[in-house]
Amino acid sequence: MNFYTETLGMRQVKKTVNQDVPSMYHLFYGIQRETPALS
Repeated sequence: MNFYTETLGMRQVKKTVNQDVPSMYHLFYGIQRETPALS
């Protein structure tokens, strides 16, 4: 997890239970946009 947060500068945005192996989690990471998205 440190690779994503410290090296890539991403933050954890979601944590869900792995449906195949309930004792494990799926972790989702994303980056915060500094500017609003253009439509």
